[in-house]
Amino acid sequence: MKRDLTSADRFSQRRRRNQNRSTLAAISLIALLLLIFAGTRWYVDQGWALRATATMTATPRNATLTPTIDFRATQIAEDRALQQEYALIALGLDTPTPTITLTPTETPTPLDTPTETPTVEMTVVISMPSIVGGGPPASGLITTPTDIVPTVSPIETPTPINGDGNGGDQTATDEPSLAETQTPTATWTPVIAAQEDVLLQAFTIRAAPVREGPSTLYTLTTTIPAQQRLVLRGRDTSGEWIYVCCEQNVNGWIRQANLDLRDNQLPPSAPSNGTPNDARWLLEKQSTAIALTPIPAKTPIPAGDFPLYRRSSAGHAQVNNTFLSTLRDAWPQPAQAPLSLSSPVIVAGQSVIVASEDLELNSFDKNSGNQRWRHRFTHVIRHAVAVLQPFVYVVDTDGNLFSFIDQGNAISPYWQVKLPTQPRSAPNLYGNFLFIAGMDNRLYAINKDNGAVVWSIATPGSNLQYPIAGNQLLYAGNNSLQAVDIYNNGAVVWERSDIFSSVSAPPIYSQPGVLALAELYAANGNGNIYALDANTGKEIWTYSSNERVEMMALDRSNLYASGNNFIKAIARSNGALLWNYPVSGIVGGPIVGEGRLFFATESGTVQILDAFQGVLTTGFNVASVAGQPAAGDGMIFVPGRNGILYAQRETN
Repeated sequence: MKRDLTSADRFSQRRRRNQNRSTLAAISLIALLLLIFAGTRWYVDQGWALRATATMTATPRNATLTPTIDFRATQIAEDRALQQEYALIALGLDTPTPTITLTPTETPTPLDTPTETPTVEMTVVISMPSIVGGGPPASGLITTPTDIVPTVSPIETPTPINGDGNGGDQTATDEPSLAETQTPTATWTPVIAAQEDVLLQAFTIRAAPVREGPSTLYTLTTTIPAQQRLVLRGRDTSGEWIYVCCEQNVNGWIRQANLDLRDNQLPPSAPSNGTPNDARWLLEKQSTAIALTPIPAKTPIPAGDFPLYRRSSAGHAQVNNTFLSTLRDAWPQPAQAPLSLSSPVIVAGQSVIVASEDLELNSFDKNSGNQRWRHRFTHVIRHAVAVLQPFVYVVDTDGNLFSFIDQGNAISPYWQVKLPTQPRSAPNLYGNFLFIAGMDNRLYAINKDNGAVVWSIATPGSNLQYPIAGNQLLYAGNNSLQAVDIYNNGAVVWERSDIFSSVSAPPIYSQPGVLALAELYAANGNGNIYALDANTGKEIWTYSSNERVEMMALDRSNLYASGNNFIKAIARSNGALLWNYPVSGIVGGPIVGEGRLFFATESGTVQILDAFQGVLTTGFNVASVAGQPAAGDGMIFVPGRNGILYAQRETN
């Protein structure tokens, strides 16, 4: 019995163990099913069960065909907006922000002239028809009857230009818009609609250097042989430099003067009267390349200042005055020097600066007329000083060039050098340079921080004009008109000796232009005035007469030219004569404000004309005038041969 009980017990134990195993297996199975269900539910919730299998698809080629990473979408949008506002931007150039220490130093020894050889890529004389991008409407312009008929160059099938070089920087002013104080004559202004990326083609005129960025301050990467086709995909703001990319392993920037744009179609978004072969249709492009030498920063000229001979380094002579009909004496007592005043007037901040025959340079308070400081020189000063506050740059008749720091009620010498020649012109200030035309008919580029001659070039002829700066080019007029590279030791970019046997007045640079991205206005000794593409030297229009032009001024609508017995207005849109006002003995040149312009004569009359109609609105008399007047902040300053500096203020 004892064995049978033991066997039963063992059987019972085995059965219980088997039941436990079955229960555990069932529980495990149920848990596994629940886990599978939960996992399946999560998988479906994630959407993976419905997601299609990925397949490879070709990435479509970008419509812009622009291969570089620095052409971002935000820049494209901004560029399109800029295209719409192209013709509405006011004229102007900047003056650079000074970076030097304001502690006066001893007179330094000029630095040695750099020995680096400029990059010369051939300079050939240009003979070109127009590249104008469309003309004005048929109506809306004054057409004063005259037998002086403007000649507009043809715009069909341009021939390749001849001219070359490499380039620098710019200085801009806040030139005011033209306020229509009188019923104005309508003028045509080009409006370029927002547009898609445009590709143009061009052919190299000669061996064309390619650089990493839009200046000769960038690395030279290669040179394209002449007569090679290139695809143009962008430009800088002024159109002086064109971006080419991605065909024949070319990627970089080429000067437009090296290119012949031809055989293009007019883009759909361009005006119907536009010309197809125009760099204006290209969108602006920003370069991300790092310049070998930093380009100087730009600072606007204060609205009330007249800091250079023709106010801006571009030579506009445009101010913010409205020149109202009622004027009054601005100072309780006139400012006066012991002898005749001897130079044009300069206005900078609170200072009105003018030289006198007693070898003094005088600064008067703009609001009160009280003398702020005076400084005596060993030679008389006949040319206007140049001011970039707090620095004042002065050249005397013996060729001594000075830099001073204006401290308000005194000036401190900063540096002094002796030029190789006597000066023919006032200094023009642009970027890090002072530019002076010498009596030896050389053009001098001088470091404004230490007075060292950086480079100088000879110009053909014997009557070198006051030099004018624009973007990266300096424009020199003598027996030819030259555009030279500011940052490549004055290498000639283009030259016009075919239509300029002599240049009779300082040119004027304008960017943006009316008919081109950048325009240059120049007069020859025969009385003709030319509107040129400032980037290439190509003719836009020609105004023909037999009256020699001696000085010019510019606003957004018109060019104003003065000579021995006249002042006249010419429409920038087509070169048509708008009016001709007879007057003799103008000193300096016209100065244009908002809707009006003024000038002074040797006999002492100061006249203000309506800029649209050419009729006298007001004026005043002074003693005989000693130099070019200046204007700003509603005031007019006229230097007299009796030593008095006259100041008149506009009143309502």
